[in-house]
Amino acid sequence: MTEHHYLGDVPTAATLCYGNGHSVAAYGPVHAPKMPKDYLELRRLASDGSDILSRFLAQTLKALKNDGVPAVLTWADPAAGHHGGIYQATNWIYTEPRSYSWNSHYRRLDGTVIDHRKAYALFGSSSKKVVLEREPTWEAFLPPMKYRYLMPLNVSADEAVAATRSLVRPYPKPARKLQPKRYPAAQRTE
Repeated sequence: MTEHHYLGDVPTAATLCYGNGHSVAAYGPVHAPKMPKDYLELRRLASDGSDILSRFLAQTLKALKNDGVPAVLTWADPAAGHHGGIYQATNWIYTEPRSYSWNSHYRRLDGTVIDHRKAYALFGSSSKKVVLEREPTWEAFLPPMKYRYLMPLNVSADEAVAATRSLVRPYPKPARKLQPKRYPAAQRTE
């Protein structure tokens, strides 16, 4: 995970890990508020590129289903260029939270970013008002919302969506870089 995942770490809250020498999936309890306590969260998924990652992920989900796990949640981070393609390939449900609990992040003058957890550790509060009173040169901003995916295993899709208080949405598409328009050689002008 430290070598092949974009965050470069192993999550401390991972309580169940699957690996095959090329890919690894780390699952743990869901830390989102108001989520069912028996659901799991896919905390990290990493591969060295020599596996068919969708097949590996499907195998881990089958094992979780056999163990009686009702459903699994995970997130894709658009700030890291991810849209959840692997979850789409394995038929997860893309869900949007009914209400957002965005917490402010803060940007220092030197450009470094302090997330709400770090702000709380520094000031005993992550409140925008408190933080900016103590650090008036910092700029508060909301980070991009992560894409949330849901995989029902031992409950119906409707039950899982209702339990997570979600709205089912169409899959998000990857950000596309604009490509120059290509013309057949016969139409090109030099």
